[in-house]
Amino acid sequence: VAVVAALPDALAVPIGAALLAGPMALVAMAAYRYGWRLVLESLRRPRHDQLRRTLVYGAGNAGHQLVRSMLSSSASTLLPVGALDDDAGKQGHHLARGVRVLGRGGDVDAVADATQADLLVVAIPSASPALYRGIVEAGEAAGMEVRGVPPLWELAGSSVDITDIRPVSIADL
Repeated sequence: VAVVAALPDALAVPIGAALLAGPMALVAMAAYRYGWRLVLESLRRPRHDQLRRTLVYGAGNAGHQLVRSMLSSSASTLLPVGALDDDAGKQGHHLARGVRVLGRGGDVDAVADATQADLLVVAIPSASPALYRGIVEAGEAAGMEVRGVPPLWELAGSSVDITDIRPVSIADL
């Protein structure tokens, strides 16, 4: 502001313009970075016809991390087409770009048919054996292959990504 006050009248800049220039530059830089990130993520994704259509059971933190990992990794062979969660408050919410919570646990068969998904990934590291067993039974009854993420104690505070997906083991049930 002191620099603006020292300019001759012919070169004077309105004080509002001087105060808004910084915030406007920050918004422009953030928009550019976000747009560039979207372009890079879309270029890294494999083509949809080469991917396995996947439902994610669990719309919590692990489910969100897993869906973002599926969408952003060029090595991913999985395409998340929807999510399931028993929390009524999460119904209809988006986990990531275009991936919504489409139903509850009892809707596995209907949602799998609607989305043409053939893989169900259980993304609930804190699931009890009884809950896990129920999810696996519902997925298998719908004709889906079921996989999961390791339990919370195996993750040891790390984030969940596609490399953590594994077949269901007896210890999980």
